[in-house]
Amino acid sequence: MRSNAEYLQDVISNYRNLDELTTLAPIAIYDLNQMVAFSSKEYKRARGIQAQEGNCGLPDELGQYFQSQSIKEQEEIIRSRIPSYSINFNYYEGVVQPYTTNKKPLINPDNDEAAGLYVELRKILYTNLKFSLLKALKVYDFSVNADYRKYNLSKREKQVIFLFIHGLTSQEIASVISTAENKNISKSAIDAVFANQLRIKFDAYTRDGLYDKLISLGFYQVIPQDLMVNIKLPAGHIDVY
Repeated sequence: MRSNAEYLQDVISNYRNLDELTTLAPIAIYDLNQMVAFSSKEYKRARGIQAQEGNCGLPDELGQYFQSQSIKEQEEIIRSRIPSYSINFNYYEGVVQPYTTNKKPLINPDNDEAAGLYVELRKILYTNLKFSLLKALKVYDFSVNADYRKYNLSKREKQVIFLFIHGLTSQEIASVISTAENKNISKSAIDAVFANQLRIKFDAYTRDGLYDKLISLGFYQVIPQDLMVNIKLPAGHIDVY
């Protein structure tokens, strides 16, 4: 009968051999002390220096990713033996972008005890069914490789654009930004961004016109770095009817 440590080493040895033969997905195995016992080449590339074996796998509390929050989540997965699957907006390969995280306990079959944690990351290449559908049906004249920098957008303008093209009203945009920045942002302040800044910059007379312009320029493909850091969404099942 293998001990938990022996079982974990057997699992790690198998993954390490595979990672040498081919390019594995971004995969890591954590021990019960929440330290990285193994990380694939792609996991190190996605997570950086903290993904090296012997580290905790995450940066400190720097606003990029809450280490204590993730450790608590991983402890619960091991305790409950219930896998976790989520969609994240966070730092991946050095930039904020969406990706999925699959975490599940590693159970030693010899004694039915949790011996570690398996973590797999997957970058999401296209995140919105709505815009995929509009693009496939050619509802809009989508531009390719639009130069977003030429519009010289402020931090607030980027935030408003992102939330606006995803269907939020001025009041909802104000509420989201207020929560993200921990300060009060009024609906009138968001309305002013539309009227006095965005409609002028994009030469749009109405919000509908602004929406069409932003979609055609490809703004649905970009995420404002100051808004979407450390957002985790539980991934649910979708039924077909």
